Amino acid sequence: MISNVRQTVMEEEQISVIVSVYNTEKYLNQCIQSILKQTYHNLELILVDDGSTDRSLAICTRYQQQDSRVRVFHQANQGVSKARNYGMDVAAGDLITFVDSDDYVMPNYLEELITALESTGSQIAISDFQSYKGNGQLLVHMPDHEVSQRTFTPREWFDFAYTNKIDFFQLIYTVLWGKLFRQEAFNQIYCPEDTQIDDEFTTWKTYLQARLFIWMTRIIFIGLIKRVFHTVKTKKTFGHCEAWKRRLLFFIS
Repeated sequence: MISNVRQTVMEEEQISVIVSVYNTEKYLNQCIQSILKQTYHNLELILVDDGSTDRSLAICTRYQQQDSRVRVFHQANQGVSKARNYGMDVAAGDLITFVDSDDYVMPNYLEELITALESTGSQIAISDFQSYKGNGQLLVHMPDHEVSQRTFTPREWFDFAYTNKIDFFQLIYTVLWGKLFRQEAFNQIYCPEDTQIDDEFTTWKTYLQARLFIWMTRIIFIGLIKRVFHTVKTKKTFGHCEAWKRRLLFFIS
């Protein structure tokens, strides 16, 4: 726990929490409540409804009426990338984090990340995670280890990521969620809107914008394993290949 003095100083910075919402009424209350109950209070919750056909938009609207920190936007169904980009365009915070609408975060999620970020002068803070099926079965988890933190330069991070053979780390490296970014990390960077795996094309570019970032081995993000149909999975496979191709061409050019 940080001191009251430290907390007062830190809470001068506002965090924009961007959540793309699409037909997740089953999980949405847990997601929103986990964000609004953060120990770090200076936040805005940006909920971008991507044309949901269930009660998701109504749930978002109810929370907007109850808490002034909640901002709700609605668009025709255009995909998670478009929703995330819109969220970044309207974000007023000094820092940005992304949460999927069927995931949730621990109460100290933002406090832990911003403390790590500020104490090291980093531009990006990265947390570990656990993932579950909808029935609560644990599928992906960190191996037993002591909680620690480590700072990286971009070169050190890429070297570490590309030589690390552990599957869960590759996921940590790739995804946008589970991270806290200073706004400048997204300077002229947006999620591509022609793919279902925008993380693969986007996250690594933010690493190049940072002078330093910190990875902390504390599980404060809880994710749901998404079910995908075969056709969608096939499209994602081609998307992964294209993302790796573009990344490779960038580094050898």
